[in-house]
Amino acid sequence: VEKTMVDETAYREFLENIAGFFVVEQTVMRTTSSLVSPLQLDQDWRVGTSQLRTVLQEQLCYCTSTQVLSRVKEHLYLFTQTMLGFGYDTASLVDFLEHLASRFSEVLLDEFQFEMMKVFATENWSRLVLRNAKEVAEEIVANQLLPDAMPNQPLPFTLMTTRFFDILRKQIAEFFRFSQRLTDMESLIAQTVDKAIALLCKQVLSAAEDFMTCGRVDPALCSTKLVINLHHMRNTGSVFSRVIAEHSDVGWAPTIDSKHQLESTRVLCEKFTLAMTERRVDTVFATSSPPPAAWDVITISDQTHLFMSELQEFLRNMHEQLLAYTSATSTLHHDVFATAFHRIAERMTDMLFSEGNKRISYMGVHAFGADLQAVEQLCNTYAACVPGLSRDNPVRWFAELRQLVSLLTSTTTLEEFLVPSVREDKYNLIVSKTRLIGLLLRVKGDGLAPKKDRKHRHNSLYAVIKKLQSEEKTAK
Repeated sequence: VEKTMVDETAYREFLENIAGFFVVEQTVMRTTSSLVSPLQLDQDWRVGTSQLRTVLQEQLCYCTSTQVLSRVKEHLYLFTQTMLGFGYDTASLVDFLEHLASRFSEVLLDEFQFEMMKVFATENWSRLVLRNAKEVAEEIVANQLLPDAMPNQPLPFTLMTTRFFDILRKQIAEFFRFSQRLTDMESLIAQTVDKAIALLCKQVLSAAEDFMTCGRVDPALCSTKLVINLHHMRNTGSVFSRVIAEHSDVGWAPTIDSKHQLESTRVLCEKFTLAMTERRVDTVFATSSPPPAAWDVITISDQTHLFMSELQEFLRNMHEQLLAYTSATSTLHHDVFATAFHRIAERMTDMLFSEGNKRISYMGVHAFGADLQAVEQLCNTYAACVPGLSRDNPVRWFAELRQLVSLLTSTTTLEEFLVPSVREDKYNLIVSKTRLIGLLLRVKGDGLAPKKDRKHRHNSLYAVIKKLQSEEKTAK
């Protein structure tokens, strides 16, 4: 063979030439007395079949089409049957058909991976809606995804799930067509399915990583949909065991244990979701919230900033998505909201104590208090409907900020702060005197208030700062 055989015609002609040679040699041996001996013909056949196996093994490495492999298998099978009919020993070639089946499995997996890559590339991660009962029966019920699914109702998972089942079902059918005239292929097909599931899990994790870097608006929401898809695909192994049994002549159902792979991948995707929830909150604060110095522009104390509406939308979308996710082994719904509120508390604290703000106005603190109140309302809203969140009492994560706002917006409160018993009762969570001193030094009087109130407030601030500085000096 001087060149790569790229199509089934080249393989057919190659095998026809070999068959023709040995048929002619056998005819010569039978019709002459000395040109070809049986021993020589037998040795030539053994050498020839060995070289044939080597050539085919090398050439098949370049074959990347299951259709070509299927035709090559047919040609090789007919070749072995033809040569067997002429009395040649074809046992080694029959064994080679098993190698050909293994190569078919490899190429099939490559095609599966390519098809799934196209699915991920075009997936918009919106909930799937099927339009008629036939689609629901074939794509949902038959795959044990959602037994009570109805047409024209949004399903909890996306197109990724049904396309996976559709692609793999077709490939199993193709493998069985390839394996006609071969025996005991069920185990190899089951192994191929198992590897396909492993490839899917790898692609899912790759997609989750891409969400963190590709700039999607809500990467946490997309990652959550990966989790939900995997949750509904948990019966994949039993579904395809049944599919193989339906195609098998002997009705044998191999065991395909995919739950561990899918479960492990789902857990990793949940971790991605939590990490991306934190990142989403960070992004909202980084791009939508003005620094405290800019709070002066707000003259109505109960008006919230833009970042609040973005947070509300993000949490609402996550809640709606996670309502469709019920798993006895997962607390993702709770964990997402606990993570989000923890991160919001951290970012609002950073915002208030930011050293980049040289001065903070009285009205600015009022505006911060309006933002804080809106967040506290969100905490109470979702604590009432997110499983397990009420036990955390997420409002408490903002309790220190609430005490700080109370301290900074009331002149009487500032004076009361100098009384140790009052401080212990009302401001017990304000434990860092150094940070508080730095904050108070940046708070300025409100230009909208009467001069006498500004002067009184200034005196109260000064007294509190001196008291705290004295306590700090004594502690050292």
